[in-house]
Amino acid sequence: MPYSDLRIGESYYAGELISSSVQKWIEADKLALLDWHPMFTSRCPNCEVTIADQADYVARICGAWDFGIIPTPETFLLFSTWREVFDGFPLLHSPAYAAFRSGFG
Repeated sequence: MPYSDLRIGESYYAGELISSSVQKWIEADKLALLDWHPMFTSRCPNCEVTIADQADYVARICGAWDFGIIPTPETFLLFSTWREVFDGFPLLHSPAYAAFRSGFG
């Protein structure tokens, strides 16, 4: 087996040359996969996240920010799509909630 002649994407199995398929995923798709695939997130794909679950998450993030733990840019982006949560579950005592809420105009 001439291992020194191998190219990227090739290997030997049981003495037979195996060529891997060409990777068709772009880098952005690979990174997105990390955000949603159950293998990486430990979330069940058949379980639905309820609006109450989202509201609980908003309350936790706002509580942390109220005490100086700044949310990540990804959290700001996620919350920008959760207007229904912010409308339905106001946290009037939270400065962080007010800051997130101001993003909706």
